[in-house]
Amino acid sequence: MELILKRQDLFQLQGIIPFELLCYLEKEFMDLYEYYNANEDIENFTLENSQSMAILQSDEEVEFILQEPLEIEFVERISEGQLSLYRFGVRNAGEIQLFYCMEENFGGLIIEKLKDICS
Repeated sequence: MELILKRQDLFQLQGIIPFELLCYLEKEFMDLYEYYNANEDIENFTLENSQSMAILQSDEEVEFILQEPLEIEFVERISEGQLSLYRFGVRNAGEIQLFYCMEENFGGLIIEKLKDICS
């Protein structure tokens, strides 16, 4: 799992994750910055762990999140150009933590579970 707490975390993902995903996550981060910042400069802004963005990388990580269905606020499938991913929000310490998983990186069983939750 890759955790994103600050803008520098996104910079470190350049070349590691697809460019389309990086652009999408940068937009998401900016939205969170606009919502949570207290007149902080973007370079000094850090999300709390309960507000963080997390990229899930294995079937086990997704399964772990799905074990607590009452904590799942939403699951949605995002499709932009070549990018297909699932974005879900999970209640964590009074906040909604965002998780992302690229459809192409996961087995059919996990994708079917996520599709079922979305419908």
